[in-house]
Amino acid sequence: MSAKNGETEKWLLPATFLVGGFIVYLLRDVLVPFALAFILAYVFTPFVNRLEHHLRIPRMLAVLLLNLILAVPVVLLIYYNGPVLTQNISYFAENAPEQFTIFLTKLLGGKKFSILGQSFDVQVVTPYLFSKMQDLMGAPLGVAQVAWSLINVIMAGIFTYVIFCYFLAGGNRLIYGALRMAPKERQERLQDLVAKVDSLMGRFLRGLAVVVVFTAIVVWFAFKFVFHIPYPVFLALTIGLLELIPLFGPIASGALTGIVALAQGGNLMYFVKVISFYLVLRFSNDQLISPIVLGKAVTLSPVVVLFAFLTGSTLFGFIGLLFAVPVAAVFKIVLDEKSAD
Repeated sequence: MSAKNGETEKWLLPATFLVGGFIVYLLRDVLVPFALAFILAYVFTPFVNRLEHHLRIPRMLAVLLLNLILAVPVVLLIYYNGPVLTQNISYFAENAPEQFTIFLTKLLGGKKFSILGQSFDVQVVTPYLFSKMQDLMGAPLGVAQVAWSLINVIMAGIFTYVIFCYFLAGGNRLIYGALRMAPKERQERLQDLVAKVDSLMGRFLRGLAVVVVFTAIVVWFAFKFVFHIPYPVFLALTIGLLELIPLFGPIASGALTGIVALAQGGNLMYFVKVISFYLVLRFSNDQLISPIVLGKAVTLSPVVVLFAFLTGSTLFGFIGLLFAVPVAAVFKIVLDEKSAD
């Protein structure tokens, strides 16, 4: 009987992972708000815990206080920039190709630019880019389409926010409450496993948030005040968010920095200065910031990281990119636990 139980347990874990992975794949579009809310909740849970314990206030009040703190910059941004932003979006929807041409002209320093000896014309590049965008979106850009997209984004944002508050209010009680449904003889071991996974995921996601914010701030300051590159906020946010993508994110941000430097500077020395800045930033992130904030949260073979990255992006898109490495690390923890038996 015990041999039969051992054989059953041997196949139980792989079967559970396969079934769970298949269900997640089928529901991948529905799970996006839950995944985003989970990330945000993980980042801000330590702050709520400190408010709850240090101020000795109910957890719901701590969550409300956090929301008030986060709401201040958002309200100020909407109050001062909301009407102008709405007008700009409407105008851009009606005159998208012309506005995008102006954007590229300012960003690249002229209507004609050269990259690696190849000459390009903004007025030729813009229609090509818009034709590709229309092929992807299935319809031409217009006011109605932009408005409908904004409504979908707002609704998804509200849904994500509600789930985020629920996760924050529940805290670890949600996880450990679910563990009570497991057989009693397994609960203690599952709690130890969840504690290890919780520590890994928390450090990884919060550390990644620090890296993104640090990168965006440094790039914005350098592009605006040192190199005087147009649209520093847009470029800083883009390069910062690319830090979320393992392996290829830094390559893409480096390529973007190089293209802007080549097109904007007009001389070799300017290009060398911008690229030197990016290399110093890259070194700072990889050798100083990331080791401090991430530590040894995720220690995997580069081959495993690449496989997880490609598999996650193929099956689940951007969310797969973001969770590929920590999910692979969770698998490693689970396998280490099984091999320790």
